[in-house]
Amino acid sequence: MKNYDYNLNIEKAIKKPNIRLKKYFDRLVYRQVNSEYVDLDVVQTTLDRWNDEVIKNSYERITKNPYVSQEWLKSNGLLTGKEALKELYTSKQLEVLNNNLNYVNEVMSKVSVDIEQFNKLSNTRFGPDVNQALEASAKSGWSMDGTELSYKQVESLNKQLVHYGNQLATLEDAQAMNAIAEEQGLDIIYPDKTWEWSELENTRHEDMDGQTVGIDDEFTVTNSQTGEVDMLQFPGDVNNGSPGNTYNCGCTLRCNKR
Repeated sequence: MKNYDYNLNIEKAIKKPNIRLKKYFDRLVYRQVNSEYVDLDVVQTTLDRWNDEVIKNSYERITKNPYVSQEWLKSNGLLTGKEALKELYTSKQLEVLNNNLNYVNEVMSKVSVDIEQFNKLSNTRFGPDVNQALEASAKSGWSMDGTELSYKQVESLNKQLVHYGNQLATLEDAQAMNAIAEEQGLDIIYPDKTWEWSELENTRHEDMDGQTVGIDDEFTVTNSQTGEVDMLQFPGDVNNGSPGNTYNCGCTLRCNKR
């Protein structure tokens, strides 16, 4: 699931994985549904190799820039930082993947799934992706916290976990940079964070757009349609918020540099 400078587009790479990565994760979810072994050591090796390719061009644009001194590169850890940057990418991607695989296990333990139907749908070239295939193959809902959910709601929560992982990564990356700065006796780099509304029509968080709080503080989030209020660290914070304020939330977090 990713220190470094945001000029290297880490946030975009985490939030918008390329098609190759999505297809790879889909295959792993397919194997999990079919109770096949997923070797996370092999997954990590594969991601490391791909991330090394992704980082190389952006990283070398800085390190090989004739106007950037070697002294500056050394003082900012960029002469030896490539490996750490790759590890950051991989760790965040693995975090998202683990959330998905664990959630598949949880869903499979509570939802009756037609495996034959799932395999047929997920192997259709122009058919649904694995998430849609799993939804279409589910025969029943399940219960969470005493609430009966349809599989469509279960799938919404599954998708929300990916969004949760992305927003959490954005916040944790900024907090990590602040910790490094403080250890060096410097001012923190990211003093606050801003809620960015998805701009989708008829959604519940339009009033949250542009609201800014301290980097470690919580947003007071009100569902404009139901009146539910939650204290969230970031959009889609399912760990702290109610379904009404987190499920299918497309808002994003922006961490602001000083």
